[in-house]
Amino acid sequence: MENRTTVTPVLRPLNNTDVTTWELPEGSLARFGRGLRLDIEFSHDAAYLTVATKIGFWIYDLETLKPRALWGNERGMMNVATFSHDARWIATGDQDGILKVWDTQDGQCVARTDWGGTEKRNVILHARFSSDDQYIAASGFGHSAVYEWNTELNAPIRNIKLDKLKLEDYRKEGTANDRCFPIAFSPNSNLFAYVTSPEIVTVSDIKTGEDISQLTGHTAPLHSLLFSPCGQYLASASLGATVQVWDIKNASLAMTPKTYQGNRVRLAYTPDETLRVADIYNDKVVLWDAAQQKALDAFNTISTTAENARFSDDGTNFAIACRNHKIQMWQADTPDTRSFLFWFRKYTLFGGIYAG
Repeated sequence: MENRTTVTPVLRPLNNTDVTTWELPEGSLARFGRGLRLDIEFSHDAAYLTVATKIGFWIYDLETLKPRALWGNERGMMNVATFSHDARWIATGDQDGILKVWDTQDGQCVARTDWGGTEKRNVILHARFSSDDQYIAASGFGHSAVYEWNTELNAPIRNIKLDKLKLEDYRKEGTANDRCFPIAFSPNSNLFAYVTSPEIVTVSDIKTGEDISQLTGHTAPLHSLLFSPCGQYLASASLGATVQVWDIKNASLAMTPKTYQGNRVRLAYTPDETLRVADIYNDKVVLWDAAQQKALDAFNTISTTAENARFSDDGTNFAIACRNHKIQMWQADTPDTRSFLFWFRKYTLFGGIYAG
């Protein structure tokens, strides 16, 4: 598949924000609430934010902070919803272990593959497109897979399953709960990084299947992986808020590991190769330049922070969910944060009776 010009998703008009009537089940009159929020993620151009929930996934316009679409609500249970780089597709992973791809031009599911069963380890936690949008990867409890993407999801070209998996090995006492088994593509789409044990990352060549590097020495289970823009380095974050940066070719540390003071972190590389770290506390977020160990900005959150938080690709935007049912937005070089209300609970009105 060739790189394509970024397309504009076909969404509801900005003045159509009465979400109580969107995508209703047959026989229902209205919906109040937008579902239990499970993940948030920026589109690659930071024009939109996806919010994966128990009732489907929402697309928000970031300029206005208004909802523009609700898709995937037939079954819901969405753990993640991620845009392709050209914005033509959205990949979702759900709690039934089903990976789907949606066409942003009509909101229809155009491909799907089932990991089989509904056991906890089949749940999909992460989904990623390669930078050229030729591959889709997904991961869950002890299972990672890479698919070649040509409008179909055929048999995976890489399928990694961890044997004799013990889920307790992927938890750390006293730390915030975070998603394990992270995955990442390199910027040139040739390399794929994934977790092969609680504290080991393997980097493989997608085309040849050859393992390029094994990165060992993490001190806790991993929850985030991110290639640098040049593709030479891989940043990793472990439970307990420790960040490490690896030289992939030499399988060695390129920066002294740093443990931050909050209960979890999020990572982003700016286009000039600066690694930014969001150090997340219960009531505030501190943004850091990781190499210089310099605090760039900080803001108090409008309520106690929830697990969902994400940088935009270039590190200039940051979104975090709070427990007062709002999502708070930070933007570099902007003095104030913005927020919008996102209700957790869902109630649907059937012939005058509320069900939720």
